[in-house]
Amino acid sequence: LRPEETRAASVFASLDAGVASLRATAFANLYADPIRLRAHGASPFLRHENGADYDAVGVEARATVATRLFEGAASATLQRTRIGEGLYAGNSPAYESPLEGYAEAFVRPYRGVRVGPVARYSGPYYPGDPNVYGTRRPGEWEWDAHASVERAVGSAMMRVAVDARNLTDRKTRDFAFSPRSGRSGSLTLSVEI
Repeated sequence: LRPEETRAASVFASLDAGVASLRATAFANLYADPIRLRAHGASPFLRHENGADYDAVGVEARATVATRLFEGAASATLQRTRIGEGLYAGNSPAYESPLEGYAEAFVRPYRGVRVGPVARYSGPYYPGDPNVYGTRRPGEWEWDAHASVERAVGSAMMRVAVDARNLTDRKTRDFAFSPRSGRSGSLTLSVEI
């Protein structure tokens, strides 16, 4: 979903204790005229439309810890999403999960080097706004691996990262959140001047 307009309100509290921090945010967002896939159509590339407005209310918590040899972070989002108008008012927007989580843990054996696993969780969701009984998809775990090196070269900061996604499962989701099989990987080179 890509909303044309978003109205948002949030309140947060944070606690910083040297090497560790904790941040909690309560939010309420209204998304107007989201672009989404139609429920029916000839091709996933040709069936986009403006959908009904929807809102999301929830809380997000994030914890981080960083030492010279270790870096880790974990976050969880619990939300209630609801379509606010039209035929499916009161239902959940397609592919919006009530619970999502993320955790990563990296070893830093040398300065600028990070190596470790990443875990992502997406809770149960409906693939369509109608929320038809029996179509709800179960929650999914995704296990990834990450390695990166960051170095200063002259006045520029260079970073090379290798990521392997979905290592333990053969089910992934593409840009339109349609299930497809296979694992994926990426190589990223970035230069900051």
